[in-house]
Amino acid sequence: MTKAKQATTIASAGIDYDKYSNMTTSQLLNSLESAKKKRVKFQTQANNANALIDFLTDKIRDSLKKPKYDFVPYEKSGLPELAKKVKKQFTPKELARLREELKSEISADYGDEF
Repeated sequence: MTKAKQATTIASAGIDYDKYSNMTTSQLLNSLESAKKKRVKFQTQANNANALIDFLTDKIRDSLKKPKYDFVPYEKSGLPELAKKVKKQFTPKELARLREELKSEISADYGDEF
């Protein structure tokens, strides 16, 4: 492949090599330094983007591993003790009335409510 054809092929990738062909050595050195700085800048940006992608992927993975709901077992909720305290406050007559009320609610026929 000739240099002209190579320059044309590479120029289609976004680099115009023709502008460098007539430069002095000092201009070429300056262009080289500039190109190296750009490469470092782009590599840094790529590394930062990769680090962000890794971080976000880990955060998403961690959030998907967590349970959606944090259930507390009945025994650890403190409700049995509270129920016992409340039950002690009722007289036997009130407890009997509440049991009857509960039975009637449970056995009630709600028919066509829906």
